[in-house]
Amino acid sequence: MEPGSQVLIFDINETCLDLSPLKRGLQQLLGGSSDLVDLWFRNLLHYSVVQSVAGPWHSFGEIGLSVLQLVAESKGIPIDQDQAQTTLSLLRKSPPHADVIPALQRLGNAGYRLVALTNSGRETLDAQLAFSTLNQYFDRAYSVEEVGKYKPAKEVYHWALSQENILPHQGCMVAAHAWDVVGAKWAGLQTLFLKRPGVAWYTLGPPPDYVFEDLGKVADEFC
Repeated sequence: MEPGSQVLIFDINETCLDLSPLKRGLQQLLGGSSDLVDLWFRNLLHYSVVQSVAGPWHSFGEIGLSVLQLVAESKGIPIDQDQAQTTLSLLRKSPPHADVIPALQRLGNAGYRLVALTNSGRETLDAQLAFSTLNQYFDRAYSVEEVGKYKPAKEVYHWALSQENILPHQGCMVAAHAWDVVGAKWAGLQTLFLKRPGVAWYTLGPPPDYVFEDLGKVADEFC
């Protein structure tokens, strides 16, 4: 991959940001169960895809709150809506993983254009990047809110490419989610699967072009 001719497109949640504060808050809200936190994340993705395919647009925050209520009700756990919203707002105060800032610095200095593409809404994205200071390292940051569909819809990736005025093969999607990498690959982009602890590859998807365990190793390879 040649610097200066490639746009690296980064997913934000979990790929760049450590969501541990949000997960701890959700676990406390859901009776101390980490399994229910995982169920909430899975349903968040599930219903965002449902909205993209079959329904009207609702923000990621709205879906997150509705899904939290769904999970809690299904398990007989009473939750207060104000408390739920306060807990979900912890997404805006997620620190970067330790490998992220040094790697972004090196990649940017090497000539790569760095952009963010996230399912988070515009307001949340701006807050996340400001809190984590990642806004200093990305050339542009895009929210799917401007498209009205969620990743992994092809329209999202194609829209981001159009904003960057590049062809699909000139963009490389970097994500710690197999579904995001698969979606980007099916949209024609190069892909990099960031195999963070606890994640695994979806074997029915097209293989990613690159697989690394952390962004420091990405910088070692690309710079």
